[in-house]
Amino acid sequence: MPNQGTKKIMKPTSILTVCFLCLLLTLGAGAQTSATLSSAERVAGLTHLWLEVKSSFAGFENVPNLNWDQLFKDYIPQAAKEQTNSEYDMLLLKFLASLHDGHTRISFPEEFVMNEYAHPPVQARLIEGKPVVIAVRSDDEIQNRLPPIGSELFTIDGRSCQEVLARDVYPYICASTQHALEDEGSNFILLGS
Repeated sequence: MPNQGTKKIMKPTSILTVCFLCLLLTLGAGAQTSATLSSAERVAGLTHLWLEVKSSFAGFENVPNLNWDQLFKDYIPQAAKEQTNSEYDMLLLKFLASLHDGHTRISFPEEFVMNEYAHPPVQARLIEGKPVVIAVRSDDEIQNRLPPIGSELFTIDGRSCQEVLARDVYPYICASTQHALEDEGSNFILLGS
């Protein structure tokens, strides 16, 4: 039995298993955009992910209010309901984000992200908590219709940027600190489906 002062450390084989599982889940969903996973496949994937985290995650003491088993039970009906593979992927992201750990995440292949999400010609970052344009990638034809570098963004599709971050971005990001959450969130604030 480990002594009280030792920390549980994730085994290298467990880390590889989690990475492999996530790769299979995302490649399967991304490569087969026309073939939707069945309810049983989605629940099986969620179950496997829950079990791997339960047996290998070393940071449960950092989320004392999280009941991992109950969260899993709460997510089963959500995984079972009819949905697209992209919706299921987002469900898994949200499930893992509840761990508040930047090292436990699903990383999607770049090809999947490029095909699944719209990429506007404007890139923003949070600067002092406000989304600010830091780069503009466009041709001369639309350059004059885009906000200049340094412009603060206030709304996205008629919603405040803070609302977009709170509802559509932050719940899906695996981060252990507010700074990491905001930094990662600013990468995704302008991605659309």
